[in-house]
Amino acid sequence: MASIALYNAVFILIIAIDYGIERIWYFGSLIFLAEYITRPVLRSLFIAGEFVVLYLCLLKREQFALGIKNRHLLIFMTVNLILRFVMVFPAYHRDLIIYSYSGQALANGQNPYLEILTVQRWKDYLYSRYPYERVGVEYPPLALLVMAPIALFTSDPMFFKIPSFSADLANIYLVRRIAAKFYDKPASNALALIYAYSPAMVIASLGGWYDPVCLFLLMASILYYLNEKPTYSAISLGLAIMTKWFPLLFLLPLLIHHHDRRFLKYVIITFAVCLAISIPFMISNLETYLFQFKFHLIYRGTRDIGYSIYRILNSYFPEIYNYALIFQAGAVAAILALRREDIKAGNGLLLKAFRGIITAFLVLNRVFSAQYLIFPYALLSSTFGSSIKHELLAKSQTK
Repeated sequence: MASIALYNAVFILIIAIDYGIERIWYFGSLIFLAEYITRPVLRSLFIAGEFVVLYLCLLKREQFALGIKNRHLLIFMTVNLILRFVMVFPAYHRDLIIYSYSGQALANGQNPYLEILTVQRWKDYLYSRYPYERVGVEYPPLALLVMAPIALFTSDPMFFKIPSFSADLANIYLVRRIAAKFYDKPASNALALIYAYSPAMVIASLGGWYDPVCLFLLMASILYYLNEKPTYSAISLGLAIMTKWFPLLFLLPLLIHHHDRRFLKYVIITFAVCLAISIPFMISNLETYLFQFKFHLIYRGTRDIGYSIYRILNSYFPEIYNYALIFQAGAVAAILALRREDIKAGNGLLLKAFRGIITAFLVLNRVFSAQYLIFPYALLSSTFGSSIKHELLAKSQTK
């Protein structure tokens, strides 16, 4: 799997392009250097290029030079589906062991945040990976609940890849649906293919991680939002947050976009969903439930360049993880204080500040990877201001 350092660097590159395309070479060299230390260079450049293309097409709102006709889309997707079946099912990541144990615990009416620690095999695995005491698992409850139905039929970790694999395929369709609201059909097809052949997402399916499930719920929320169904959007966002925590960031652009009671109602519905799912686990054992938050502060990836930076900083500031959390909270407070009425996509202080917040989050959080944020964030950014279709229509009318 490509290192977290790569995705941090790529997102910083995306931010930099806002201030001049010529800087791509400077930041591109940083990506090359960071990834060369830990990972194959060719894959690094390929994934970096993928994000740059996505940025130029969506955040910069440029019309696609590349267009894919429907009949060609069918061929590309057939090949992609075959490749995914060949790549995904021969093996699974070790993290799927926790999915299997968690699903079995839930299927037996037990709390996985507690019962999983009674399995000696899993305890040995945890302590072999992490030098600190670990008292729970880092996944929100819905991710664990998805595993329970599978555990009713099998305990083989391989079968726990099915939700991730299925959601990733569905996400291709959602990308196309959302993009179609702002681009013509060939351009929307091209966007769907960029996602379908994205190494980051194929790797997520290969490992069996549940991030594609979260991304499915998140993009469903965006689609409901664009279709002016805020209640369904808020419910979907709440479900996404209960699968992975990073969709919380998507409340920020909504706050920027709405300054009235509509946002308050949206937030209330979202957190009501989160609370309804969390309460049974919190009542059972609050300490183990809260561990998932602590995990994201104390986790240190030992295979990326960021770990070396953290080790140096931690020698001078032993509570660096707490500082990181305070910094993130302060950044959110700053963007709220800077709120203005005339926000437009691609310019305006707030939207750039929002991108800066996400960049800080990526740099300071050792678990998070930007590939799970880039696609929906880019699509959501297109909702600010007029769409590319409207812009093209206006240009045609002036001629």
